[in-house]
Amino acid sequence: MGKIFLSYASQDRELARDIQARLRQHGHNVFFDEDKLKPSDGYDKIIQRRIAKSEVMVFLCSRHSLAPGRYTLTELELVQRLWPNPEGRVLPVLIGDSTFEDLPPYLKGLSAYRYQGDPVASITHLAEEMVGARRRRKLLRWGALIGLIGGIGLVIVLIGDSYWRNRGGREGPDAREFFASQIDDMQCAWLGIGQFADGPDGAQIEIFGPAGLPGGSIERDFLKEADDAGISVDQINMRRLTTVERSQCELIDNLRRYRYGGIARVEAESETVEGTRYFKLIYNPDELADNLSIYSIDPGGTIQYAQDRNGLLAQSRPRDDGRNEAYYIATHSGWGGFLVMESDARIEAGVLTLMAEEGRFAEAFDSRAEAGNWQFELVWLNTEN
Repeated sequence: MGKIFLSYASQDRELARDIQARLRQHGHNVFFDEDKLKPSDGYDKIIQRRIAKSEVMVFLCSRHSLAPGRYTLTELELVQRLWPNPEGRVLPVLIGDSTFEDLPPYLKGLSAYRYQGDPVASITHLAEEMVGARRRRKLLRWGALIGLIGGIGLVIVLIGDSYWRNRGGREGPDAREFFASQIDDMQCAWLGIGQFADGPDGAQIEIFGPAGLPGGSIERDFLKEADDAGISVDQINMRRLTTVERSQCELIDNLRRYRYGGIARVEAESETVEGTRYFKLIYNPDELADNLSIYSIDPGGTIQYAQDRNGLLAQSRPRDDGRNEAYYIATHSGWGGFLVMESDARIEAGVLTLMAEEGRFAEAFDSRAEAGNWQFELVWLNTEN
């Protein structure tokens, strides 16, 4: 089905959420920016990649989304760079008291629609009509090429067959890079790639970490995207993925944009001693910053402050391999993890918990993260009996 990018202002979120749900019920793949993260260079790249993968954009035109300075207009600028001609690509829908005169120049050459009756049903129908029309035009273009292709097809087949025989096989897109790109594009998810193999029957890949969608839904999306990209997949293992509460999405997405980009420096293991389940954090203290905080994340996604660097060192003991290990009692069962937070300056104890409780991420997170050069590393483990 169609790939649709849905752009809207936060004040119109309820309508957008209903439209997104209806489109997904109809089998469409919808990019729905539910959490409206504060704009950043990294976030712009995520949005641009999602637009590039979409067939059409539905733009909910309200006095909020069209107001100067809104990120919806930035999204529209990104669309214009990719699609200089919006015809057949962008669906502007007037809602509230917005009018055609309010539209930016990029949309003025299009027909702007105002729904009649049920807004969700009407806008869903308009979006599906645009997706269908675009695909029909694509089929017509392919039809016009059939004659030419048929005329030279035998030559292409013979040359191609000889070429691939000499090469020993055809090389397709890199499966690991493809899945890494899919993970980067996901919202409300901090996922990683575990074991990976690319065998004769396709890629076998393990995905782990927290996400706002269940593993089955993510797996279906990944399989569909892989099929569209011509990548063969034998198996996707989602057993190490846990679904977190949607209330944690803003936290996860903000943290992920500042994730540590190097080789993993922290490991976690589970161990039972005299009937008590523990998990231990294994690390090299020389590789960690002086200003450091440790948080735990339970299987439901709730984040809790644990300790600072001094507390971590105080309860650690040396290992034979030169690293340290710190033991913690496992108070829950299931997949959870540790979040290691580093900063160039002193970190207020429990600052992430405080910001989450006060709902200040959208307005304060980026400024503080950039000023302190915050970096986050997540380790994920199973504490099931």
